[in-house]
Amino acid sequence: MSLRIRLSLGLVLVSLIASAQSSLTSCRAELAGDTLRLGNAFIERLYLFNQGQLRTVAVIDKARNKRWNLNSQHPDFSFPNTMVSASVQGSFTRKNVAATATTPAYVQAEVLTPLGDLWLKRVFRIYPDCPAIACDYYLRGHPPVTEQRGEANAYDLRNIESQAAQQAGQAQAAFMDRLTLPSLHVQAKAVEFFDATDQNNTLVQEYPRLAYRQEVRLRGNLLFFQEVGQPTGWFFLKEAPVSGVQLAYPGFDFTLKTNEVKVAGLGIAPQDLRPDIWVRGYSVVLGLSDGTETGALLALRSYQRQLRQSPADEMILLNTWATADRTKTSTNPSYGRN
Repeated sequence: MSLRIRLSLGLVLVSLIASAQSSLTSCRAELAGDTLRLGNAFIERLYLFNQGQLRTVAVIDKARNKRWNLNSQHPDFSFPNTMVSASVQGSFTRKNVAATATTPAYVQAEVLTPLGDLWLKRVFRIYPDCPAIACDYYLRGHPPVTEQRGEANAYDLRNIESQAAQQAGQAQAAFMDRLTLPSLHVQAKAVEFFDATDQNNTLVQEYPRLAYRQEVRLRGNLLFFQEVGQPTGWFFLKEAPVSGVQLAYPGFDFTLKTNEVKVAGLGIAPQDLRPDIWVRGYSVVLGLSDGTETGALLALRSYQRQLRQSPADEMILLNTWATADRTKTSTNPSYGRN
């Protein structure tokens, strides 16, 4: 390779690195006092740090100049039978992650949280040109003593006017994230996906709901929700296998009720925990859109493009072999027999 070609390639590489680093200037991850701010030019989420027991206090849609102040009384993350360690402080660190051949540069913010004999590690990923913030979850430590109890069926609790009945119907599971919404009127749509095409011909199922005082549980990897009549929307993406095959699955992925949305199912059972190894669970992404279906899908796609940068990601692959095989079998009973 000639010297001129090597110099040209070197200049291109330096230019790409400089461009990636300069784009990170719009990303924000800072702890000032007891307020943690994470965001970019499109979205910002503010937390009360609370010794690592993060509580969301505001979400800002910068593209539409909209701010929601949230009055959350509980930490965003909860794990059954764990206690807050008042004597042990949480911690916060941040760093820039360089771009690779397949992934763009991003800002990484890490929050460590003590939960009694457990430690929780949240690793936030903030991409510069994306209206969403992702978070990966890890646990390490000794499993808490679990109490065997069944989940009450919310639909069997007839007296929804009773506060005790409402609380009894709420799920007791591991919750990765929660938002205390400022509006009483929220419409949502959960989207569940299916695999195993030998058993399923319907691979996408939608579950529309209106929030009410009684908590409703929804399955799916996606939850779109918005205030009724408002030109802004939110979505939660749970980065996990389809609901039917998730690990340590509580039977649902989201809960919805008046003023609150939660993401359930960490993917880690108590027996999976180790005192000296971080065990990774599933991930959660919070994103914002203009409230339309097209806008929500474009915002979701904007995030997905940050995970891998490859021309192949714009392709659609179809496998028609299984369908053809079933057709042949149904029309010719002897097909496939010995």
